[in-house]
Amino acid sequence: MSRGELLCLYQGHTNAVWAVTWASEGRLIASGGDDLSVQVWDAFTGKRHWMYEDQWSNIQTLAWSPDNAYLASGHDDGTVKVLDAQTGQALFEYQGHKGEVASVCWSPDGKYIASASYDWTVRVWEALSGRTRCVYTDHADAVWTAVWSPDGKYLASGGCIDDLVHIWEALSGKVIATYEGHTNAIHTVAWSPDGHALASASDDKTVRIWDVATAMPLCCYEGHTSTVWAVSWSPDGAYLASGSDDRTVQIWEPLTGKHIYTYHGHDKPDGWWVRSLAWSPDKSCIVSGDRIGSVHVWQV
Repeated sequence: MSRGELLCLYQGHTNAVWAVTWASEGRLIASGGDDLSVQVWDAFTGKRHWMYEDQWSNIQTLAWSPDNAYLASGHDDGTVKVLDAQTGQALFEYQGHKGEVASVCWSPDGKYIASASYDWTVRVWEALSGRTRCVYTDHADAVWTAVWSPDGKYLASGGCIDDLVHIWEALSGKVIATYEGHTNAIHTVAWSPDGHALASASDDKTVRIWDVATAMPLCCYEGHTSTVWAVSWSPDGAYLASGSDDRTVQIWEPLTGKHIYTYHGHDKPDGWWVRSLAWSPDKSCIVSGDRIGSVHVWQV
């Protein structure tokens, strides 16, 4: 197989795909978007295992639990839902946000879920009770991303207006650091697998890499020509993939900014932005979703 070869084209969605996430067991992908559905399917055959259809709200974000038993979904009506990953049955619904939920993530031990919202807050929930453990309120506008550190101690978050990445204690809300360098809204942040570095992507067309220990910038990647919506570290931390409104996914070295490869599979006459992507657990493939509802699985 050659680099960039399309292995599976999943077309089960009827509208924009906002979220894709690869289960750590390696075979299943979950995707969701503006057709009000969460779909779980085989990464290499495209066979759908199940579909959850919401009655009212679009799916903005998805996250597998660490043991792959559950899926958390964030919705544009402000709710967070927990689905049974085997059947698609909705088990829990958390209500508390007053705006669209843009990001959800599980703590590494599976006990908590963090959700970032347009209501300017990040909430930390007890995963199987829905009880609110912490509400983080230090952002100055909509929060578009929140991600747990690999050691479970911290959350990194970013969003609109303040152009800052916030690092804070996950269960207390105490601010540890803020990273300043972007010149526009921050759409996503991602910890390196070893927790030593953080990537952040922005409307300013860049991806920045930060040293977590010193809060100093390590690299600024400027390969995209439009807003960068998604970043994902390879499982070994050696590479980053980033997806953009320029219709590309780009792979590059996080410490040097050296460009490795550009995937142009979404750059079609009727195509549009790439706003979600994830590496396979074995590092061999990437899944990426786009504006027209197509999900691509391709060889890295």
